[in-house]
Amino acid sequence: MPKPIRLRPEAVAEATEARKWYEERSEAAAIGFLESLKDAFSQIEQRSGSHPVYDDPLRVVVLKKYPYIVLYRELADETEIVAIAHGRRKPGYWSDRLNQ
Repeated sequence: MPKPIRLRPEAVAEATEARKWYEERSEAAAIGFLESLKDAFSQIEQRSGSHPVYDDPLRVVVLKKYPYIVLYRELADETEIVAIAHGRRKPGYWSDRLNQ
């Protein structure tokens, strides 16, 4: 049975910021970004733990058509989305979230 997915508030803020950026350029791009993100969450829910390890204990899903990655980790009773990061953002900026 799949574990529930929980997004850290910082990940929600990152997704919101990205959506707004795309929305300023094109409503279709913003919708596409959200659909790609939804697809990534579905993949995580269905095949949690099967994605490549990015930086142990984090696993990564690359969004289709968008330069973003979803970083998540498996916890005992849930899957936590730690970050929704732009591919050009400095790797590891989310590491302090792992201790919270």
